[in-house]
Amino acid sequence: MTELEKKYFELLKEREKILDEINEMHKIIIIQKYNKLKRRNANLEEKQNELYEQLQMEKYENCDHIFVRHNINHDSYEGRVYPSCGCIKCGLDTSILSKVIEQGYDINDLSTDQQIMYNYLKELYDNNIFLNIAEPDITTPCNLELATAIYKKIKEAHPDIDDDTTTVYFEIALDNMRYKPVTEERQISRAKRLGLSKNFKNWDCSDVHHW
Repeated sequence: MTELEKKYFELLKEREKILDEINEMHKIIIIQKYNKLKRRNANLEEKQNELYEQLQMEKYENCDHIFVRHNINHDSYEGRVYPSCGCIKCGLDTSILSKVIEQGYDINDLSTDQQIMYNYLKELYDNNIFLNIAEPDITTPCNLELATAIYKKIKEAHPDIDDDTTTVYFEIALDNMRYKPVTEERQISRAKRLGLSKNFKNWDCSDVHHW
């Protein structure tokens, strides 16, 4: 090996060593940035969850509820029936209170929204200010997901409409959907336009008719 070749390979070897160190440092910087972003995201998520709960509570507290009869919860052990109503405006589902208090649901098993609903209703219940849902504002039973979707569409078309007129429009829209037969393709298209969950089928709310 000539002197030039020797110097060349010595330089090459030294450069390879430096490049290895650069690569290792690069990995460390990436890991540090990853951990930093992960911690920041966790902190932001915690703050976001706190704000979300406050926003939901504010929504329930300030809502002039329009209740619709939307479900029947059956006790599989004793056969008892627990009627429930929901607000078409804020989505509040009053059945969550009986599920925890009377049916023994574990609050830790509830979704975040359900926990927020429960805490709001429980506070009213504890202060003897329970919502009057013996006679819902809307007499025609309706699935709550469908009910809130219809309400949203009414408000999009008529943003300044009052609650009494909203109730009338709601029942007209519900009757049109329920008693004017359409093809399955039309139902799928309608569900999509309303923003309902995929494969929504509960148009007639048949589980409530037996109440």
